[in-house]
Amino acid sequence: MPKNRKPHVEKGHDTMSVLNKETSDHLRTRLTKAFEIESRLSSLSSTTSSEEVASKLRIQLCEVFSDILLADTHLSARKDLSGRMWRSCFYGRIGELRSRIKKGKSKLNKLSKKTNLNATGSNNNSKEMDNQKKSIEEFEESLTTFLREAVILYEYLVDKYLCILKSTSKKKKEGRQTKIEENTENIHDEIASLSTNTDAHVGIIPTLHRLYIHLGDLHRYSTSFNSAELSYLKASCLAPGKGL
Repeated sequence: MPKNRKPHVEKGHDTMSVLNKETSDHLRTRLTKAFEIESRLSSLSSTTSSEEVASKLRIQLCEVFSDILLADTHLSARKDLSGRMWRSCFYGRIGELRSRIKKGKSKLNKLSKKTNLNATGSNNNSKEMDNQKKSIEEFEESLTTFLREAVILYEYLVDKYLCILKSTSKKKKEGRQTKIEENTENIHDEIASLSTNTDAHVGIIPTLHRLYIHLGDLHRYSTSFNSAELSYLKASCLAPGKGL
């Protein structure tokens, strides 16, 4: 072999290696960013000014987590990104709003009893009651909007994961629908036929299972109990015996 001659490297293979490294570096950067945002969110105090900051951080975090969830299913499962996204972006905020609504209604109930027992100063109590009602309505509206937007995101992620699962499944059929049939009788067979591929199962099934559970929780908080039950049923079909 002539001196100083570089070993032959296939151009296509070399290009793929570069692309894989760039993708890996990009995902590591995104994971680091997610951790930084999570830390900032957890350190925020509960004040009016911090709520605006927290809202912006949650949106940023959702975007980062969603990008990674769709870019690398194996990495997402290993790092429990679906669980981290739920806890940091949704569960805490939902609990906070529900708690404020509950406390507001409790305070309103006490004011109402106080007004009925004491006619003196009832005008002041009446004004305070009106303000309390308005506050409750605002919190309820915020919760409704938050849940609606969260459902949209989770349905989008579920659909994307079903498409990925179907594309990696050895039993993929041409012309198959991208959504699982809503008929509950077909749910188990439909999911079972998709989850037989072991490669797909490793990275996709665990995350899809969690996404369905969280989607069910969102529907339950929205009092859409039929939709919640259906989501939980789909989750149980993906991981029978694992529980919710």
